[in-house]
Amino acid sequence: MTLAGHNQPPSLIEFSGECVATLGAWLKDNPVVETEEQAKDGKLLVDRARLCLADMESERKQRVIPLQQQVKAIDDEYRSPRTILDKILDELRSRLGDYIRKEEDRRRLEIQAARERAQEAEKTAREAEERERSAVEDARAGVETDIGAATVEADARFNAFQRAQRDLARAERTQGVKISGGFKPALSTRFKEELVAVDPHKALSIMGWSERLLEALIMDAREHRREFGNLPDGIVAQGERRL
Repeated sequence: MTLAGHNQPPSLIEFSGECVATLGAWLKDNPVVETEEQAKDGKLLVDRARLCLADMESERKQRVIPLQQQVKAIDDEYRSPRTILDKILDELRSRLGDYIRKEEDRRRLEIQAARERAQEAEKTAREAEERERSAVEDARAGVETDIGAATVEADARFNAFQRAQRDLARAERTQGVKISGGFKPALSTRFKEELVAVDPHKALSIMGWSERLLEALIMDAREHRREFGNLPDGIVAQGERRL
């Protein structure tokens, strides 16, 4: 009794496994290539392996291309609506951002005004306190003075100073502007950092050359060679002869 599909030829993936086993066995039996016959046998295996790789890549592409076309069609379907919505959303965010920045400016002015009032109230309170102290000293020296009035004024000025301090603290607590409502976290502006290399040579003298910087330099050197036909000074081409 023959099972359905039992006589089917092996798939390319299965064949690659057989190819790996064959190459592995040959490498085990031939740790060093010393004769022309060995070299020719090895060349035959190289050809088989390359053909297997090429066939697998071709089959992979044939299977992937229809899927890629489906993905592209889906992306195209969503691209235009997303683009339109993104543009409208960006405009809305821009206007809300303008509002937040204006409100932040207004609140900064309020904080500055509250700080100035607090500073003025502190100055007035200290002056009233000094008058109260002088009145007490005058009274002790036998000079007729109104200690009660001076004390009342000093107390009133100190209370006014405390109120000014509370107003300043309240204004500082509300300095940050947030737009609440909706069903997502409140909106607020955030500082977006952007680093600028104003003196690359100085930075490199401190940090040194990392692997990533060297890789980027090599990429730029290749681009330089494509444009000008030669590598820049300091970059050399080296390698080895390989199959």
